[in-house]
Amino acid sequence: MVEALNFDAIVLDEASAPPLRLVIGSLLSRARRADVAIEHIRLAAVDLTAPELRQVHCRLLMGHLDVEALSDLAIADQAARRLRAIGDFLESGRLEVRAAGLLRWRPDFSVFELPPPHGVVALVGALYFSDAAVVGGPALTCVIRAPAAVARLQRRFADLWVRARDVGDVLRSELTALGALDQQP
Repeated sequence: MVEALNFDAIVLDEASAPPLRLVIGSLLSRARRADVAIEHIRLAAVDLTAPELRQVHCRLLMGHLDVEALSDLAIADQAARRLRAIGDFLESGRLEVRAAGLLRWRPDFSVFELPPPHGVVALVGALYFSDAAVVGGPALTCVIRAPAAVARLQRRFADLWVRARDVGDVLRSELTALGALDQQP
């Protein structure tokens, strides 16, 4: 979707074409790696497809792991499908999840490492992985390619990442309890 990556920055809002959800999906499907820092995320509302997650290695940094948000939505068929996709991604070994605890950042941001010649693209602002109607309300997101700005975001993510706690096993346990992952022998 962001085919012509010959810009320093563009701003997306709820009226942008393509919508943010498609931009994120396109970046994920082409990225080798994605570092995503989202302070509050409802994992059961994340709607990503297998082609979008096929090759990317993702480090997801959350402000906190909201287990209740998982169980509240797990009863709906769509949420169950979404949770299974997250479980499959986690089990692939290409999804690492950490919770930041008392660490904070604003706004949310992500960095996508694309294959040559595209380089690195960052998103700063509202990040969501579902249809905009699910998120509700206007939102702004800046797509950045300027090398110095992207490098600064990469350093910020790295600093937060090393100070956060791995919650992959907690997430795996919760997804198993909700039936989104098979029981381990």
